[in-house]
Amino acid sequence: MEELSKALGPWPILQFALGAIIFLGGAFMVYKGISGSRSSPPSLPPTMPAGSTEEERARWRTYEAIENIEEQVFKLAEQQRVQIELTRQLVSMLDRVNDTFRRLHDILWNRNQ
Repeated sequence: MEELSKALGPWPILQFALGAIIFLGGAFMVYKGISGSRSSPPSLPPTMPAGSTEEERARWRTYEAIENIEEQVFKLAEQQRVQIELTRQLVSMLDRVNDTFRRLHDILWNRNQ
């Protein structure tokens, strides 16, 4: 890249043109990605076709496995949310216990003085 910039050093208009082409290409790719105009993955058939080949059966088993993984990931994420909420409740309970012990300590300290 450094060699290219040295070679284009005497011609700043070419540097600008090359930069504009790269920028426009990147902007086009971002637009294409955002708009979703690229080809979509094949959709899952609702049921396994009756007279399908071994390759189609293998593809179907793969789709079923991916669907199962997706379901398990969502279940795991929900369990982690519940675990985080329970951990927050535990921390708040421990804070209340800590406050209670501090108050008890202060009461005993002040009584002994």
